[in-house]
Amino acid sequence: MPSFIRKVKTKSGATAVQIVYKHGREVVRIVHIGSAHNNTELKILLALAHEKMHEGQLCFNLPHNSSTKLYLEKSYSGLLWDTLSHVYSNLGFELIADPVFKQLVLARIVEPTSKLDTIRVLSKLGLEAPSNSSIHRCLRRVIDNGYRAILS
Repeated sequence: MPSFIRKVKTKSGATAVQIVYKHGREVVRIVHIGSAHNNTELKILLALAHEKMHEGQLCFNLPHNSSTKLYLEKSYSGLLWDTLSHVYSNLGFELIADPVFKQLVLARIVEPTSKLDTIRVLSKLGLEAPSNSSIHRCLRRVIDNGYRAILS
């Protein structure tokens, strides 16, 4: 459930700090943190709201002036790929035991694009993408082995 911190002016002129929880476009809950009458109180309430909104989450305790450079080495969209693979199986596409064909089909669902650009889509998902020649060999197998008749 997405949440955000909002500041609202009250009738008395103070600034109320609230955490708003939404489901889609509907506000499902508002947690009032407090009302601030000056900038110092506002900063304190915003810090409290931020802490309350993220309580229970782990954090990296890295020094602020550290020269350590963090970078993402590899990512994997496991939930997306596993969900699409499950639907692929449920539709009976597993009758075709061709992993390149499966990658082509599911990559087109994620982002409809060209055959060559499918390699980029699969790489961004964190998968080992087939080469361009593998994709073209797969498309020849689709025709030669009658994948359309098998699936229909």
